[in-house]
Amino acid sequence: MIPGTRLYKIYEKLPAPLQSLLVSTYGSVLRRRRYGAEHRRFLDGLKESYSWPLDQIREWQWQKLQGVVRHAYANVPYYRETWGKLDFHPEDLKTMADFEKLPVTEKQALRDDPWKFVVDRYREDRSAVFTGHTSGTTGKPLMMIKDKNTYQRTWAFQERQRWYWGLDRDRPRVSLHNRPVVPVEKKTPPFWQYNGADKQWMFSNVHLEEANLKHYLDKMVEIDPEEVLGFASALDVLAEYAIRTGYDKLRPKVIVTFAEQVYDFQRDHLSQAFGCPVADQYGSAEVVVWAGQCPSGTYHVNHEIGYFETLVDDQPVRGQVGEVVGTGFINEVQVLVRYRIGDLATLSTGAGDCACGWQTDHLESLSGRMDDVLYAPDGRPVGRLDPIARGLPGVRECQIVQDDRAHLTVNLVAQDEPLDEAIRVVTERLHSFFGSEMRIDCSWVEEIPRTAAGKFRYQLNTWKKKAPASGDSGAANSSRGEETLS
Repeated sequence: MIPGTRLYKIYEKLPAPLQSLLVSTYGSVLRRRRYGAEHRRFLDGLKESYSWPLDQIREWQWQKLQGVVRHAYANVPYYRETWGKLDFHPEDLKTMADFEKLPVTEKQALRDDPWKFVVDRYREDRSAVFTGHTSGTTGKPLMMIKDKNTYQRTWAFQERQRWYWGLDRDRPRVSLHNRPVVPVEKKTPPFWQYNGADKQWMFSNVHLEEANLKHYLDKMVEIDPEEVLGFASALDVLAEYAIRTGYDKLRPKVIVTFAEQVYDFQRDHLSQAFGCPVADQYGSAEVVVWAGQCPSGTYHVNHEIGYFETLVDDQPVRGQVGEVVGTGFINEVQVLVRYRIGDLATLSTGAGDCACGWQTDHLESLSGRMDDVLYAPDGRPVGRLDPIARGLPGVRECQIVQDDRAHLTVNLVAQDEPLDEAIRVVTERLHSFFGSEMRIDCSWVEEIPRTAAGKFRYQLNTWKKKAPASGDSGAANSSRGEETLS
């Protein structure tokens, strides 16, 4: 349920027992949609392809690419028209080099006319498809169009991640992200609801005030989940509190993060506070790319969801930062070929054995959305800046905004009282990254607003929306598309 919608307005006025009933009822609807026969069939296939050797993966992907191109040319108006103007025909696709000559599909084209990417028979008869929208945090929301089979295949990737982490599907789990499970004006616990259909305890991410945090942790300890999943920024609030107060009772098997960038300091906080590893996931609402961390920490590219490329100047690269481009394999309704996600990543130069046993391409780094890369006045990309406020007394949250070539605005949220020393240190650290020519204004704010989807933007470029896809040297970490699978 989304705040502001008609359904949510009804929900927030209901008495608490009816709210709980509605949560589980809605959960039952989602469960039937996610976990039917196609989900089970596809998940069985994913468990089998997990053990494929690299040469089998490569051959399988090439066959899938050829099939997707034939399908798009024959049935999808956008590609029929675009490729027709280039005098391209599917039989021209002889090698991977031929595929890499196909033009990149831009996100704006999908925004302008999402139905132009839908196969003919579903455009004519829309009764068998679902429509959904992204949060629209970077512009007009995208419309995603899927059928039941696409939806169930999508959730199979999530389930395989749980499988290879050894998580028990029958154990309760905890989630903390953008679901408004209790009214915003609520001042006392409970700040959570139970979705009995999926054994899922859903916690509000808009009530994370100091006075409430122990209630959150005590309830999670009572639940005793193997898996705690959510936005890293929300989970980090709990982790920082646990470290500061010495709270060490919550011990899940794994923390699962998704939907926004996980910074090194957040990963450190989560591991220290909860005594377990962090398994990050990377994906997008367009379901053309997906990667998840295994217990060894490797970001494995899930080859069954789509073909993952990274481009510089629209040319494929490996071993350096490039723009993420994906060709989807599982959505046969709304087809996307060489679709530019809007993220930056480094694709491994080679694939092979991981300690977990999975032979795949992997991501050496996820460097952020293109509009989240910041630049020095001389044009040099600076990349991730998570150490800026690390270890500073009195600072709870920090956001860095580049609003001009040579100007940064830094928003700081105080832990207790604003400290002048914190501003001095932040300014000094930023100058070490950007140079003395960069003008820096720091200010204390009551809070840093989340996006409509509840995401925290640690660094934001409002000056240069289209960043060059080269030169970033960030270590392995995680970025997002506009949405993920969770």
